[in-house]
Amino acid sequence: IQNTPWSDITIDNLSRKINCGIYATMIQAGKTADALIGLNILYDEIKYMQITDAEHQKFIYDHMGGVRYATEKELNDQYQLYYSLYLLNHAKTSEIVSLLYKHKDALAINDSSTYNAVSALVGDMATKAGRKFVQLTDEKVLTSKGELAQILTEVYNDLYKSETETGTGSTGGFGGGGGGGTSSGSQNGMTIGLPTKDSAVEPETPNQTETSPNSDAFSDIDSVPWAKEAIHVMAQRNIINGTGDGRFLPENKVSREEFVKMLVLSLGTYHANGRCSFADVSEENWAYTYIASAVNAGYVKGIDEQSFGLGEYVTRQDAAVFIARALQLVSTSQITTFEDDAEISDYAKDAVYAMCEKGVVNGIGDNYFAPKECCTRAESAKMIYFAILSGGVR
Repeated sequence: IQNTPWSDITIDNLSRKINCGIYATMIQAGKTADALIGLNILYDEIKYMQITDAEHQKFIYDHMGGVRYATEKELNDQYQLYYSLYLLNHAKTSEIVSLLYKHKDALAINDSSTYNAVSALVGDMATKAGRKFVQLTDEKVLTSKGELAQILTEVYNDLYKSETETGTGSTGGFGGGGGGGTSSGSQNGMTIGLPTKDSAVEPETPNQTETSPNSDAFSDIDSVPWAKEAIHVMAQRNIINGTGDGRFLPENKVSREEFVKMLVLSLGTYHANGRCSFADVSEENWAYTYIASAVNAGYVKGIDEQSFGLGEYVTRQDAAVFIARALQLVSTSQITTFEDDAEISDYAKDAVYAMCEKGVVNGIGDNYFAPKECCTRAESAKMIYFAILSGGVR
C-alpha cells in the first residue's frame, strides 16, 4: 500500500494488498502452508492446493517459508520461481528446453541472452542441451536463479564449443529445420547457428578464442571486403554459417523467411509455439515458427494482409524495416541524402533514415540506396551484425 498512489487505490486492490500483507506476515511467522493456500496464486493454470505432487508442494513450502516479503509481486515471483525450479529439477532430458521456454518469465534473469539462446533451441540441439543440463545437475538441486544461470552458461558453452569445433551448423535445430533451410525462392539457404552469447560484439578488442576474425574461414569473401569483419565475427559466434564446403556465397540473395529466421534467433525472440495466419505459410513449413515469432514480436509484417511473401527475396528497404522495428529505432532528422529517395516506399522511409543515422545501413555506389534491390548474404550479415552492435541483442 505504501508505494501505491491514493488515486490508484480501489476497494478491490486495497483488499488484495491488505490480504497480501497478512499472508506475507504469516509466512514470516512460520505459517507458510496456510498462507500459500490463502494466497490462491494461479500459475501454470493451477493453484497451490491443486498440485497433486506432495513433494512439489513441499519444495515450494520449504523455500518460501520464513522469508520476509515486501510486495505482492515479490510473493508471486518467488512462488512461480520455486514452482518452476521443481519441475526443472525433476524433468526428463527431452523436457528441459521446453520447460525453460514455458517458464522463462519465472526463471530468466533479467534479459539473459544465454537463457534466451538455450530456451529457443529446437530439434537435435534441444536434445543435446537437455542431455548436458541433466548431466550437470545430477545429484544437484537447483534452488535459485543464480544456480540456474551458471548451469545454462555451461550448457551454452558446451554447445558453442561443440559447434565451432566441428565447423557444422545445427541440423533440425537452428539450421534448415526439418524441411531444409532452402525455400523455393532461395539460393543455398543461409544456415543459422546459436544466437550470440553476449549483448554486443566488440570487434576492436575481440576475444581471441571466440571472436577474432579468421581470414581462412571462408574462401570466397574477398569480393566483399566491407562485410568480411561482420561475416567472420558472426560466423565464429555461430549466428551464421557457411555452406559446409568452405564457402559463404556472399552474393547469393536471401529470402524473406531466411532473413527473418536469422534476425529472430539473433535477437532471442524465437517462440516454438508461435502462431501466424498467412495463407502462404503452412504450419508444416520449416519457417513457420520463425515467421510467427517475428510477427508476434511486432517487427515483421506480410507483403499484404493475407500473404507473408514466402520464397520472395527480402529487399534492402524491408530488411531495414524489420531491423528498425526490432530495435525500435526512429529517425530524428529524416534528412534525405540519397539520389533515389523517391523510390523508397513510404512505409520504409522512416526505418531507412533511422538505420542510416545509426550507421546500420549505407548507400551503394553513387549515393543510391537501391531500396527495391534484394539483400545478399553479405549485406544481411553486415546489417544484422551492426544491429547487434547498436544494442539489438540483450
